[in-house]
Formats: sequence, structure tokens, C-alpha cells
Amino acid sequence: MNSIFAEINDAIDYLKDQNDLKVFIVAKSFSAGMVLAGNIDNVDKTVLWAPAVGFQEKANIEELRDSKLGEVEEVTDIQINSEFLEHKVPVKVIHGENDQVVQIENSESIVHNLPEAEIKRISETGHSYEGKKNLVIEETIEFLNQ
Repeated sequence: MNSIFAEINDAIDYLKDQNDLKVFIVAKSFSAGMVLAGNIDNVDKTVLWAPAVGFQEKANIEELRDSKLGEVEEVTDIQINSEFLEHKVPVKVIHGENDQVVQIENSESIVHNLPEAEIKRISETGHSYEGKKNLVIEETIEFLNQ
């Protein structure tokens, strides 16, 4: 897994070096968990949509196994790199208040543990932002343009 993260970091560095671009990561659910686990911090900003991981409560991850995503056996293998707690990249977490797949408390824990993080709770929607996708996109773009 570390080689995958190394390749991602190398690709980001290449983009920044070659094109003098700002690079952002937007990731949802398990992908967002992988961004946290991989400590990918050479980007300008990160947006995590309903990240399927928590810092402290492995029980929440165990509950995922029994939920709609139960077929994913590797979910308990997602471990947060402790170095991510020193992550200096601005992070916005967007999470539906009615999410039945990933508990919103996981996102609150992430925001609480990172120095430059904020959360946007989206009311009346779940894990896939049913009926609120445009709002999620607007929130994401607004954060990235700040």
C-alpha cells in the first residue's frame, strides 16, 4: 500500500513542478479514508466527502462491515497514519446528517484532530447526498476557490 501512496505523491509533485498548478484532492467514503491513511499532504487543499474512517473508534469501522458495504473485507485495514495529525493542508469534510453508512461522528473526530479542518453538515441527506448533490458540489468548489 505504501508504494501506491508514494506513486500518488510523486504524481502530485510532478504536476506541481511541471505546470505550477494548484492540486486538490476530492475523495469520498473509502477513498477519503485512503487519503487520510496515506498522509497525502503535498496538495493545496483536501475535501473529504463522508470519509469512511475514524481516528479512535474502530467499532465504527466494524459497523461498516455489517452495513451496506459489508462485502468490503479490507475496511478494518484502514489505519490512520499518526503523522496525519500534523497535516497542515486545509481540509473540508462534507457529511450528510442522515448517513446510515458512515457515522457523522467519524467526520467530527477528523475535524477535531486536524489543525486546519472544517466540517459542513448537510441536512436531510445520507451517504450519497440524495437530493443535495448540487449543494455538496457548490460547497466543494467554494472551499477550493478560497
